[in-house]
Amino acid sequence: VHPLPAAPTAGTDATYCTSNEPDAMTASGTSGGTFTWHTDAALTVVHGTGASILPNNTAGVTTYYVTETADGCEGPASAVVITMEPCDVTVPTAFTPDGDNINDVWELKNMDAAYPNNVVRVYNRWGNLIYQHESTVANPYSANPWDGTFKGESLPVASYYFSIEFNDQEKGSANGSVSIIRKQ
Repeated sequence: VHPLPAAPTAGTDATYCTSNEPDAMTASGTSGGTFTWHTDAALTVVHGTGASILPNNTAGVTTYYVTETADGCEGPASAVVITMEPCDVTVPTAFTPDGDNINDVWELKNMDAAYPNNVVRVYNRWGNLIYQHESTVANPYSANPWDGTFKGESLPVASYYFSIEFNDQEKGSANGSVSIIRKQ
């Protein structure tokens, strides 16, 4: 008779954008057995085996259950909740770079999570480039968003034109206008 293995230590709950590949879920145990991942609490639907496995990249919330089997005995399960969200980029049509720490920069919500290799350009009404940022994982747009300046000088209240290259096969680019609003 062999004792049941203890419930394995499972990875932490996480949330990801469906447009990005999620990190692998990991499990560790004390019995030196094999790990089996399930997608149902009854432990009847096997997702895969191994100490490390990728979750499904499908929108929604999935609870993964992992068990450890040693010497023919399967122990209790531990759970990991993975949330996959469609992360649509929010492109505001205006911002207020007035130093009050509210909407002081043109914040493109979810841009870096959904499209980490984006290129953002802003032009004045004459078509002159006044802002450009080529994002990478190490240098995301959120680290250097447009603050309504050009060469360190505050720009006037006006509409400016933007071009965003998502650098994604499914979503090419977006164009539009953004306005700077200042208090009188």
